Amino acid sequence: MKKVLLFPLLLVASMHCNGQDTITMKDKRQLDVKIIEQTPGTVRYKMPDYEDGPILTLKTRRIREIAYRNGFIDMMGYQNPRKEMPLGAGAGYAVSFTGGSLLSAAADYFVTPQIDLEINFGASDFSGGLYYSAGSRFHFSSKYSEHKLTPFSGVLGGAYYGDAIIQVPLGLHYLSGSGLNASLSVNEMISFEDWQITFIELRLGWRFRL
Repeated sequence: MKKVLLFPLLLVASMHCNGQDTITMKDKRQLDVKIIEQTPGTVRYKMPDYEDGPILTLKTRRIREIAYRNGFIDMMGYQNPRKEMPLGAGAGYAVSFTGGSLLSAAADYFVTPQIDLEINFGASDFSGGLYYSAGSRFHFSSKYSEHKLTPFSGVLGGAYYGDAIIQVPLGLHYLSGSGLNASLSVNEMISFEDWQITFIELRLGWRFRL
């Protein structure tokens, strides 16, 4: 008799669970809710056991994934490794086509999976001076891409040995699942003092989950 009564109770509980959406936050907390509306910036929801309650709002930047009651899981773009590990640091070595080399240290941050802001400091023997640059690289991939290898281009501004420069990179970027970060690029360094250098740069580093 107990088994007969237990079955419908389990069935009702299962139906109740399946009728909920689950929001997983970045801090790993989970909320069982009923989602009313989702926009690129916010998620509006109600508590499932309080249908007459107020509509609550969460910023999507605080959410890691949403599991809908129909079984669909929205990863909120975190299947893209460049959103999963946005902050990076590394070092590069560059060789000019006309001779000379450049050593650099860099830090960067993906504000979106396509747009990477970076700052570089280095020393070179192109003419025996120091250099720095800052700017952005654009990665040719979609927000939801799972590809670890992406082409990129960008524009950076800075100074080399006191001369103002513009640096234009074109290359490939690789990011492993463990966080290893590597890029190979051809760079054009153009000075406002009427000189120009083309060099190939290999950069290695590590990315961090936030």
